[in-house]
Amino acid sequence: TLVGPAIRSAHAADTTQTAVWTASSYENVFSDARPTADSTHTVALQGARNEYQAGQILIRKDTKFTISNITFGALTDGTHTIGAANLHYNFIDYVHLNHNSVFGGNQPVDLTTHKAPGDFPDGLSNDTSRTVEANTTQPIWIKAFVPRGTAPGTYTGTTTVRTDHGNSAVPID
Repeated sequence: TLVGPAIRSAHAADTTQTAVWTASSYENVFSDARPTADSTHTVALQGARNEYQAGQILIRKDTKFTISNITFGALTDGTHTIGAANLHYNFIDYVHLNHNSVFGGNQPVDLTTHKAPGDFPDGLSNDTSRTVEANTTQPIWIKAFVPRGTAPGTYTGTTTVRTDHGNSAVPID
């Protein structure tokens, strides 16, 4: 069962199930992650002038899919705007680990975030598109820059994840 906005593809004959949710930039999201009842569905960013802030969009489908790109609308507070050119994305890459870290080569770490062997989130990719295997969660790092002269306010907007099985709009707040 998918929690959150289960979205059917825009293609009429396509019955692909899609789960889209969001996470803080502080959270490590693994490829086997699934949304929960507590999952958020808005990229929540708080920033000051001349500062970068980040969050994550997570997408998972029950069939193999390709993310062709991510598009952004401007962020606005009704009067003022942060242009879409100040928003960027990167796919999060994974690195395969055969075992969890150990101290001194023989003393296991007690508090691990995920049991190895497995794929662990690591770097940010500069790829503009990504093919994702079925039943795999792909985190997308969203970064916003607040320009120096930006007026104070609560800015909102939308980003769209474009895939070969339909698009998903995600609010930014």
